[in-house]
Amino acid sequence: MGQLLTRLVPLLLLLLPGQGAEACGTSGCCFQDPPYPDADSGSASGPKDLTCYRIFSAGYECSWRYEGPATGVSHFLRCCLRSGRCCYFAAGSATNVQFSDQDGISVLQAVTLWVESRAGNRTEKSPKVTLMLHSSVKYDPPLLGDIKVSGSAGRLLMKWETPARQDGAEVQFRHRTAGSLWKLGHCGRQDDAGFESCLCPLQMDAAQEFQLRRRRLRPGAPGDPWSSWSSPVCVPPERLPQPSWRFSVGALRPDGKRQVTLDGQLPQLELPEGCLRSKSGGEVTYRVHLHMLSCPCKPKATKTLQLRRFINISGAAYDLAVVSQNRFGPGPNQTWHIPAHAHTHP
Repeated sequence: MGQLLTRLVPLLLLLLPGQGAEACGTSGCCFQDPPYPDADSGSASGPKDLTCYRIFSAGYECSWRYEGPATGVSHFLRCCLRSGRCCYFAAGSATNVQFSDQDGISVLQAVTLWVESRAGNRTEKSPKVTLMLHSSVKYDPPLLGDIKVSGSAGRLLMKWETPARQDGAEVQFRHRTAGSLWKLGHCGRQDDAGFESCLCPLQMDAAQEFQLRRRRLRPGAPGDPWSSWSSPVCVPPERLPQPSWRFSVGALRPDGKRQVTLDGQLPQLELPEGCLRSKSGGEVTYRVHLHMLSCPCKPKATKTLQLRRFINISGAAYDLAVVSQNRFGPGPNQTWHIPAHAHTHP
């Protein structure tokens, strides 16, 4: 019996978490010592701003900032349970780790977490945070397709449905114009059931890029982590730039058509970096609106065309307008009257 125990004890020690010499697998928190000496070299560029939280779509996540060189660095998320046992996730060069409640970390009891960043023979450590993971929730930002935008009198109103099970949020926005830095604004606590909104400043002469973020507020507790910023919401200036156009009308050709020539240049609207894609919402488009006056009962007496330099019309009288349009609707028009072709007889 004594010989059997002598053989079993070393085997049991190898099977206990944190005792084996073999490398951990790729999943779960590794209950072994990290593969480097325990030291802290100390550096201003080391890991910082560690936040850990529950996210609705993917379990749990810890994220942090690292301002040192990204080449050759390996990050390790360390965790110590209330029992005193500790483990780590190897993150490589990434600055976040996602995990589930099945990965060995207690989410219903307080745990202590920190990050160790290993570069060469140096180890840099972040400050430690202690929290109950299940109680710290990271909300989602508003989805771009859900945000409805309206504006008037120098104010912009953004409104969206509250994401499911994410009530009681505080909302912030940030905004910028082309070439400027971000400015932060506050939308306040959202108390309306079913939807959230934010009132923001509308620039008179400049297109703007807005982004929104949300976080959960709890009575008597500090706010939970902020969501990521939403996709850009792009809005044009309140006062649309107006092109300066001239037109001339050619003689009636044998085919019964006249050529209208538009001369001018479209104003160049500067867009912020996040609004440079096509149909971002910050752009202004221009079209030509033709109305044939001599045939009001004709079904096709009115046509809207893409703005171009040359337009063919008949010999009838027309009203011609260059129409501006943005996400808020039509803007001021430039309108001209084209008289009917005057027939001359020998």
